[in-house]
Amino acid sequence: MWWAWGKMWKCLLRTKIIGGKGYNSWIVLIKGMSGIGKTALARKIYNHPTIIQHFEPRAWVSNSAHFTIKELLIKLIQQVEDPQNLHSSSLLENMDNESLRDMLYQHLKGTRYFVVLDDVPKQMHLKSFLQILPEGSGNGSRLLLTSHMMHVDIYVRDENVHQMKPLDAEKSWQLFLKTINHGNRLTGEHKFPKSLEHMGKQMLRKCDGLPLAIKEVGKQLAEKKVSEGIEWEQLLESVDFGSMLKLLEPFYLQLDPKLESCFLCMAFFKESTTLRKEKLKQIWVAGGVVDSAYKCKSYLDGLINESVIDVKEKSTEYRMNALLHMLSIQKQRKN
Repeated sequence: MWWAWGKMWKCLLRTKIIGGKGYNSWIVLIKGMSGIGKTALARKIYNHPTIIQHFEPRAWVSNSAHFTIKELLIKLIQQVEDPQNLHSSSLLENMDNESLRDMLYQHLKGTRYFVVLDDVPKQMHLKSFLQILPEGSGNGSRLLLTSHMMHVDIYVRDENVHQMKPLDAEKSWQLFLKTINHGNRLTGEHKFPKSLEHMGKQMLRKCDGLPLAIKEVGKQLAEKKVSEGIEWEQLLESVDFGSMLKLLEPFYLQLDPKLESCFLCMAFFKESTTLRKEKLKQIWVAGGVVDSAYKCKSYLDGLINESVIDVKEKSTEYRMNALLHMLSIQKQRKN
């Protein structure tokens, strides 16, 4: 069953988080493009009974592009402090960073803590943050990161990187049904009909296994069905994928500036086509994106690192999510 794989992933990650040994095992990274389910997976792990029982204290911080170290320190302190000795937010805000670091260190020292940094922004200096935390490798403490990219200022072992993959067709369909038939005021005869399963799956191919997009489509269709009463066939034919592209806009804006032109060149390929290394080089050089084929490797590595493209079975072949391809076409037209 589709959900069995999800359970297996969570089980493997929990085992890795609890059982890893040594300095290079204490950082675990969940990596993948926006909307692929990194936060959802991390949250299920964070709230799992075995994790709750194994770690004390635990802390979760969702980051943003404008997050400061001081804000991060305060959020962490508020979660790891003894509830009976909580400092007020105003008191913490009046403290300098050095005092906050010392306070956090004292709270975590000697404990087996579990800290999650969700959606780590590109500009965050993780090395500086790690210096705030007590050494966690010796006592089994863990730091779990979610990000669309690898961060050059820290080292994460390959076996500690969980690369998120799009859902397959069956998992995508089950998530769509769960989204559209539950919590959207659809009852009885208004629920999505089984007779339109084939048509629905064809429409869903545009989402290319991206959970964020699948949920958005389900929500959009359910709302229109409830408010306008349009027939399901018409609804499936009129899905607005523009709203999905807006959800991916922040992902595009975070791209390394030197990769932006490479991303726009993806519009020259057909949707879901296999991207071959030599063809990419030809287009980039011909378009003036890079001045020599020799430099293309760093651009390819950059696109892989930032989860724009995935490596297929052969190391010289790549693929791009269908919605990211749609976004590249949209941006190409505006340029």
